[in-house]
Amino acid sequence: MSEILALQGAIVQRLASDTELLKLVSIDLMAEEEKHMRLYSYIPLEAISPYIHVDNPIVVQEHYRPQLIQDVSITLHMWHDQSKDGQYGNTVIGNILYAVKQALRFKLFPVGYEVLEVRITNQRIFEDVNADVKHAVLTLIYKLEKL
Repeated sequence: MSEILALQGAIVQRLASDTELLKLVSIDLMAEEEKHMRLYSYIPLEAISPYIHVDNPIVVQEHYRPQLIQDVSITLHMWHDQSKDGQYGNTVIGNILYAVKQALRFKLFPVGYEVLEVRITNQRIFEDVNADVKHAVLTLIYKLEKL
């Protein structure tokens, strides 16, 4: 399995099973309707707020020592439509961002790789194109060693 798919899969599984995050975002990967999953590798048109998008990972650097070590960057996007629940401001999206960070602070186990290091390179909250929608971004770089 490629490092990109292995890392993305490990992140999805961790987020989908984190009890604190599930209190804020009702993630259901087995939902009958895609819109109810709320954790996506792409954003369906009918996605229900709040939801999380695990963007495409990018291999940003490779090292050979003699084993292969790769730095893989991945960005997670979180959205909250304030008009849907009347909770305006940064509190809801800030709590979701915090819960995602907390869920990913534990060591991940991507198939065929060991995580050597994790760095957060970007985290922010802002209003999306629609002022009612808050958007949070979290970018992490995982240093992976091929097993």
